[in-house]
Amino acid sequence: MNKKTARIISLLCLCLFPISALSQCTDQLCKNLEIIATAAKFDFREYRQNQTAGPDISTNDAKVACQMSAWANNVPMYMCYAQVPPANAENWYATTLRALQRLEPSWRFQIRSPDGDHFVDAGPEGCEIPPNRGPYIGQCPLHLQAVRQKDGTVRLHYWMNSLSSPYLFPRPPDPAPKTVPPAPTP
Repeated sequence: MNKKTARIISLLCLCLFPISALSQCTDQLCKNLEIIATAAKFDFREYRQNQTAGPDISTNDAKVACQMSAWANNVPMYMCYAQVPPANAENWYATTLRALQRLEPSWRFQIRSPDGDHFVDAGPEGCEIPPNRGPYIGQCPLHLQAVRQKDGTVRLHYWMNSLSSPYLFPRPPDPAPKTVPPAPTP
């Protein structure tokens, strides 16, 4: 397939995805989150093929650097990380969560905050929280967390999985529990 054909197909696909959030972003963080979400719809091809750096998701309080990565099952993900003081972390977490909820109003946000830590998994209605072995079809593609560390800082994580990777498969069944045969009776 030549480049012109690929561009035409990409443009047609772009028209199929609703981009209702374009007018909703007024700050740089929101705009960068929108860029990442759009790239996820196209398997992050721009960042993987051209090896160009994507946007960061920093605020005035927290410098949060990002990079491309991939799960063990080859599904690309855009991952961001920082370790910052608690006050900066709370502000970044709240600001980022609000921006994500504005960008994806139809998504279900599963928010858990045990003991002051924050965990968010989000995606289309009915998505399930993925295990740490990699994303599968039906699992939430977005994860956000702020976790306190022993040194008093807070570790921030954000990742967005590809929404169109050819490596996204249905989740394999959990392995059957191993059973130990009964001991012979004398």
